[in-house]
Amino acid sequence: MTQNASANWGRFVKPEMHTLLKALRLDVAYHRASGDYMYYYNEKGEEIRVTDFAGGMGATVLGHNHPEISKARLDAMSAETPMHAQGSVRNAAGDLAAKLDELFPGKEPRITIFTNSGTETVECALKHAEFNRVQKLAALGRRIYRNCNEIREYYRLHHDAQLPRAYRELDIETLIGDIMAQLVTLRSLRPVVIAAERSFHGKTTGSLRITGNPAYREAFALLSGIEARFVKYNDADDLRRALEKSYVGVKFLEHRNGAIRVTEEKFLNAAAFIMEPVQGEGGIHIASKSYMKAVEKLRARHGFEWVLDEIQSGMGRTGRLFAFEHSGVDPDSIDYVLLSKALGGAQSKIGAMMVRKSIHDGRFGLLHTSTFAEDEESAIAGLKSLEILTRNNARLVQGAQEKGQYLLGELEKLKEKYPEVITSVRGIGLMAAVEFSLFSNNSSLFFNRSGAQGVFGSLLTGYLFHEHRIRTTPPLNALVSHAPYNLIRIEPSLYISRKEIDRLIHALDLACEMVTKCNAYMFSKYIVNLETPGHTGEIEDFSRPVYTPPDDPAFKNARRMTFLIHPLDIDQVMEEFDPSMNRFRKDVDEETGLSERERYWDMLAPLMESFVYRIVNVKSPRTGDKVHAKFIAFLYTTKQMNQLRRKNPQALVQGVQKAVDLAACEGGDIVGLGAFTSIVTHNGLDLDDTYIRITSGNSYTTALIWQSILKAAQYMETDLNACVGAVVGAAGNIGSVTASLLSEDIPKIYLIGRGRPGVLNDMRDVARAIYADAVDIIRTTPPEKLKGLPAALARDLLLPYMALNSREFRFNPEAIDDFIKKNYKGRDARIANLIKSVFYRRPDENIGDCVYEAIRIKHVRDPYLIPTTNIERGLREADIVVSAVSAHTQIIDTAWIKPGAIVNDVSLPPSISLDLYRNRPDVLAIQGGIGHLPEYLDLGIPGLAVGATLGCMAETFILTMMNMIDNYSFGKITRQQVVKIWEAGRILGFGLAAIKYKDMKLTRELARQVREK
Repeated sequence: MTQNASANWGRFVKPEMHTLLKALRLDVAYHRASGDYMYYYNEKGEEIRVTDFAGGMGATVLGHNHPEISKARLDAMSAETPMHAQGSVRNAAGDLAAKLDELFPGKEPRITIFTNSGTETVECALKHAEFNRVQKLAALGRRIYRNCNEIREYYRLHHDAQLPRAYRELDIETLIGDIMAQLVTLRSLRPVVIAAERSFHGKTTGSLRITGNPAYREAFALLSGIEARFVKYNDADDLRRALEKSYVGVKFLEHRNGAIRVTEEKFLNAAAFIMEPVQGEGGIHIASKSYMKAVEKLRARHGFEWVLDEIQSGMGRTGRLFAFEHSGVDPDSIDYVLLSKALGGAQSKIGAMMVRKSIHDGRFGLLHTSTFAEDEESAIAGLKSLEILTRNNARLVQGAQEKGQYLLGELEKLKEKYPEVITSVRGIGLMAAVEFSLFSNNSSLFFNRSGAQGVFGSLLTGYLFHEHRIRTTPPLNALVSHAPYNLIRIEPSLYISRKEIDRLIHALDLACEMVTKCNAYMFSKYIVNLETPGHTGEIEDFSRPVYTPPDDPAFKNARRMTFLIHPLDIDQVMEEFDPSMNRFRKDVDEETGLSERERYWDMLAPLMESFVYRIVNVKSPRTGDKVHAKFIAFLYTTKQMNQLRRKNPQALVQGVQKAVDLAACEGGDIVGLGAFTSIVTHNGLDLDDTYIRITSGNSYTTALIWQSILKAAQYMETDLNACVGAVVGAAGNIGSVTASLLSEDIPKIYLIGRGRPGVLNDMRDVARAIYADAVDIIRTTPPEKLKGLPAALARDLLLPYMALNSREFRFNPEAIDDFIKKNYKGRDARIANLIKSVFYRRPDENIGDCVYEAIRIKHVRDPYLIPTTNIERGLREADIVVSAVSAHTQIIDTAWIKPGAIVNDVSLPPSISLDLYRNRPDVLAIQGGIGHLPEYLDLGIPGLAVGATLGCMAETFILTMMNMIDNYSFGKITRQQVVKIWEAGRILGFGLAAIKYKDMKLTRELARQVREK
């Protein structure tokens, strides 16, 4: 298959499966297969041979393309054997059915109905069992009808017969009518089918309904009328209880001693009990002999029809032709045996439902037909398969039992050697499974998370494939349900050699050692094409102490919060989360533009779900308020989120929503959105807040930015009242409110936006909002204490009209209007009418718009708040610079920064090159925006110093401690919110942490050195 054809499969056939295969580099197209080996071409065009231990999900009992089966099929086609001879005698199908009947160990003859697949075979059995149930119900209905007629005739001859107490005031026809009404009820009874938990019976509607994994069923639950009841596997008491619940009462009438009485019989409404003697997809669980014997007894007592699904376990895989033969039950107690997969020799699609002749109704063969079933080619393949399996006294089948004992013995030795890695080895014959731990005590993030999420089996499959050229499969159950279930199935052909089994054991031994030593690099380097097949080398030990969550009884009843964190960059993933990953290279490949680290994490991150990374308890010594906090890790880096936001924003939001859902499940009253998770969800507005309150944390983050500028200016001895400010990203949520807060001290600010459509209008709206805030400050602050923009506005715009503030006009709009008409003309009158509500009891709601317009009338161009998309122009004049953008590239040239300026870049990722810190000693480039906790505590978050907290994180702490459980910073924030949360934090003991300058704590001496440059 060409690469283009492979892409077509991913695009047009199974996109989701292709994504998973691609992540594990299992998206290969095999071009040929023979015996135990499959072949594909690698990226270099070399043919690679792979040993197949997956076995086509149980189909390749005789290996791939067995030459005898291939020849039999080719001979049939060469002889122009008709494949479509419906409505005629099908000799090959008849011969195959006869052979199956001959090989079946029971005494009673079997009728075989052929199908095209395993799931269709299950459907056939369900239909047959339901057909029989309906016939039983019909017979029951006829009994009721005859019974009523008999009682009616009896009463006609015996009018003095006493009726049941409830009917003595009525009549016999009412009584008979109620009994007859049962016919309607019986006809509407849904068929009950009892099945086992963890079972797998197929994916068409009927078989899906009785499949144990809810993840397969839920989306299609309404398609089938079957009432499925699931029982524990290997638990006969649970089956007995399910059977007892499946009885319905049926009323009859009888006459005795001159009285008519109502009697009741029990009717078993269970059409069938279906089970696998060996659960394949469910994880290779084997029905015990005692369980099978108990089912046999229950069948004899209750009379249900017993269906054995041997679609995966039959045809010699377990060391017997039929897997149930190991149990010792009477073969004739089994009503149905289902075969498929290996029946066609892994070449033809065929299934067979073998039913006891005594319960088969010939009419069923007319009701259940198929275009392709009973075709000659498939039947010939089935006959040849049975011949190969049974020749030489079934030596090949016996060999499966011997090889299986060796395989399971070697696997058990691995389990004893690595008890913390392998939890269980199960199997019979050449149908085996190895179940692995959830690795909750593994210090490697890779193993810990893949184990907890149930994807370790898939990753191990990739390791075995690339490093050892061995093909295995995890159960699809784990992939579909994302259950924490780490298992690989081992189902080679009956021809597998001991040498190949030893190769598998050696490969698993190495994998287990890597897990034990927490060496995720060696285990998973194949993801970025670094595999070294057959050359493992020394396995370095990267294990370290495992994090233990705190267990402090004092916080048992503390308020609960959750907070989303994510790695800021790929190096943080490699160096902080999993030390072994440090071996991936940092240098960028010129062709792809990515480093090994980035390529690796781009593949792996989509497989990793959010999880609880850390749990901490925080207390305010000032107030005694406590909070129990859980940090939820969302494993995409900032760069990855930026890329996904452009390519598939919906998928990104869904990923964050899953993390929020986890936060709710963990009992959080509120969840804070850390770093970029706020930006990509539009400050939380894209998220569902039904079960948990959400805050972006932007209010306290803004407060810390504001306070860090004030603190830095104090150290630099900068007179903010004489400064020019610039806020890059002023149209954004944080930037707009930061500009408003800084305007309290700075009279002139450039509102800088990027060149997207409509950005200037957005920044004009920001200016209007800032002017409204300035009016609020002017009205609530003594004139002598005004500074910054409020002071400039008061002098420039309000002072000429201070007559409107005289006592006689105080809060009297009518008097103010009269005064303006009499004393102001032209431009002055227009300005006065715009600003007059400043002097009302309450200013107009649009006072910001009015002030903005008044300034434009007076100055034409606003001298205070200057919207622009020319970043360079604004920065060259600015003494104070704040950058709060979400650009995916650096947009600010360090040459644009004015000497002596104070710069705080709070963008994610940074919008200014790190050269600013290295090459501009004349600029105070600070790392402000970090807060401090009310106590000296290590939160255990990479990149955070002891006692430090992010602004968004601090806000979540504060809201929880103060019991302000609400969507606080949700969507757009306001200046009032920022001031309120700042004051709340101050009460609790939160505040601005030490400001960082070139990774040093900013001091007055460092500030002096910058001033002197």
